[in-house]
Amino acid sequence: MSSTFSQNLVSERFLSVRNFLGLSQKAFAEGLGISLRGEQNYERGERQIPSDVLYSLYQVYDVDPLWILAGKELQPRLVGNRNGLNNDFLHRAIEVVKNAEKKSGKEFSPEQFTSWIGAIYRFYIENPSGSGQAEVELIQSLLGGHQSV
Repeated sequence: MSSTFSQNLVSERFLSVRNFLGLSQKAFAEGLGISLRGEQNYERGERQIPSDVLYSLYQVYDVDPLWILAGKELQPRLVGNRNGLNNDFLHRAIEVVKNAEKKSGKEFSPEQFTSWIGAIYRFYIENPSGSGQAEVELIQSLLGGHQSV
């Protein structure tokens, strides 16, 4: 496992999002579309946060899923231009990985999910049109041949 990934740190960051938003556990769970028990398990680090919950954090609360998994800051990092991230590229990268995960029938590990989103995001930053054979080849090489664009 990478030194940047720690289940305890992930659960601490998950809790810090809820505290940052000023929500109860129940309200936070409802916003994410998960059970209260599931939310509590993620906060305590008893279960890994699955990719669909990371995606919900992004969609519902604008929280950078890469920050949840590997962030260094204490305060939640939000997506969008206000913090230097390109929200459109991040959204597209997450969609690519989510589609590949769905096609594979397996749940990717948090490290794989983070790594692949980061690589695809960087590709879009360097290639703003993000189309063509280079995109397909990158995605296939990262995701083991699951073409999802």
